[in-house]
Amino acid sequence: GLCTGLHPFVQVVNIKKIDKAGGLLYTDVTIPITELGKISSAFLNVRILVRDMAKAKTEAEVTKFQNDIANFSAIITKSVERLEKSLNTEELKRANQEFVDSRKAYRANLDKLVSLKKEGREDEFNALLVGDARATAETEQGKMEQLINIMLNKAIF
Repeated sequence: GLCTGLHPFVQVVNIKKIDKAGGLLYTDVTIPITELGKISSAFLNVRILVRDMAKAKTEAEVTKFQNDIANFSAIITKSVERLEKSLNTEELKRANQEFVDSRKAYRANLDKLVSLKKEGREDEFNALLVGDARATAETEQGKMEQLINIMLNKAIF
């Protein structure tokens, strides 16, 4: 008697727990990983655009690259804003802040690259491209990968 009477109640409680866990999984993992995917993709597009901008011959071409870079950077900024709302551990918040901070240096180099290219200062453009711009891009990529790894470990464990 008593055990069979409790059984449906226990099932309902377990279903609610699973439902809540599923909601948490979606909020805590699925949304952030989706945003990180968008960030990663947009970042890769920026790197490709910068590489291709090196071959641009006219100011109009450089301006097109500049606009495309700005559009992908805006995607990253929007995704970072959405991502920040779902970060619920100090480790994730710290890793995200390190990523955000690393973006500032690379963004500054992107602006410098566009200016140098528009001014026809090819030697300085190329030196920056393979020097500090590359270094700051790699730092940003490393911080992004660190954030992704923490998020994936959180999703698995």
